[in-house]
Amino acid sequence: MPTTSAIGVMSGTLVILRHGQSEWNLANLFTGWHDVPLTEKGCTSPRRDAPRRFRPASPWPPVERDRRLNERHHGALQGLDKKATTELHGAEQVHAWRRGYDTPPPAVELDSPEHPANDPRDAHLPPEVLPASECLKDVVNRVLPYWYDRIAPQLLDGLNVLVTAHGNSLRALLKHLEGVGDDEIADVNIPTGAPGSTRSTTVSGSRRPSISVTPRRSRRRLLPSPRKPARPRSPAGRRRLRIAGHSTTTPCAAPARTGRTLH
Repeated sequence: MPTTSAIGVMSGTLVILRHGQSEWNLANLFTGWHDVPLTEKGCTSPRRDAPRRFRPASPWPPVERDRRLNERHHGALQGLDKKATTELHGAEQVHAWRRGYDTPPPAVELDSPEHPANDPRDAHLPPEVLPASECLKDVVNRVLPYWYDRIAPQLLDGLNVLVTAHGNSLRALLKHLEGVGDDEIADVNIPTGAPGSTRSTTVSGSRRPSISVTPRRSRRRLLPSPRKPARPRSPAGRRRLRIAGHSTTTPCAAPARTGRTLH
């Protein structure tokens, strides 16, 4: 695939946001492709913390969903308690399943309720294109086509793009945009419902988008942030919002700016 810098000058701003806390996040269970309700905290924190400039002018914006932004499929681990799984298989093995770049968890059988082929939402797809388990490398391979098909063209048009998805699909996107190494990505964590944990700058010429998040262990930026660029007004006067794989374009209350840190 072409590099980010090879596809043109991007004047839009990209912000990534992981969904709010879910009931299984709170219970410390492997979620994967399960559709789990949010906790009360998960419902309120993204709305409370979202910067005003990324709030849509319309209360009912149209949305777009895409399964390529799904969470990583955790295979036979889905629904299991993380602590109990660690006690059973050992911390090293579970860490490799959870954070390793190319180590998928044990796969589920085709007749298992955990296999996507048995989910009515995916029943129209042939089983061979549905994962029985995924590692982060697999997620990168399905997220990047969506980046080039849907997200990058909007940034090229000067739209601000807010991508709200899942921890591993956003880590996959971040790995590509920041050029994070296969080993380094294991220590990068994207908190739930915290738009203030991401930072995006405009791409100009050969520059890549730069998104700084808090690594799981060091609690500091994995990569240094570039010098803050000038913040030109967006000629489009619009912003693009993408919510959990949903997208909408709505009028801005004020001209969009770029290169700002979100708080």
